[in-house]
Amino acid sequence: MSAIQRNANLFLFFLLVVSAVLLVGAAVYYQIDLDGINKDLSQKRAEFSVLNQSLHEKQAALVAVEDELGLKRQREEAITAQYAEIRDVKETLENAKARLETEKRSLQDQVKSLTKVRDELQRDVDSATLELKTMQEELDEANKEIRVLNAQIADYIKQKNCLKSKPDAEEGSC
Repeated sequence: MSAIQRNANLFLFFLLVVSAVLLVGAAVYYQIDLDGINKDLSQKRAEFSVLNQSLHEKQAALVAVEDELGLKRQREEAITAQYAEIRDVKETLENAKARLETEKRSLQDQVKSLTKVRDELQRDVDSATLELKTMQEELDEANKEIRVLNAQIADYIKQKNCLKSKPDAEEGSC
């Protein structure tokens, strides 16, 4: 029996050694596999960090573009408001000019009729001549103002066209 017990002990010892070898093999295999997983995780973290940095850069660029777009919109609105104001002033001046031209024609007609009646109404002609001179001076002043305002309108239009034709960086030269 001692031989059977010895064989059984040897068999159990053999099973113990095989179990220990399998346990060590499994531990080494899982350690190698865990190292591979850790390396993959480190690579993924590095990639994530790069992507995160890229995202922050893109967001900063987007904010800068949005700010620039807002500034351009403000400029466009200001220019549009100026253009509308200039257009209104121009229309007003054109109406005033037409009215003054009508007045001028009317005054010229009065001068002709007064010239015909001059012989009969010399005294009235003298006072009418004085009135005509005053109105002519007002007309000349108004024409001067129209010329000045037309020059200002032309300058505004030149500036607007210059601003439209120049890139934002060169708008200071207008």
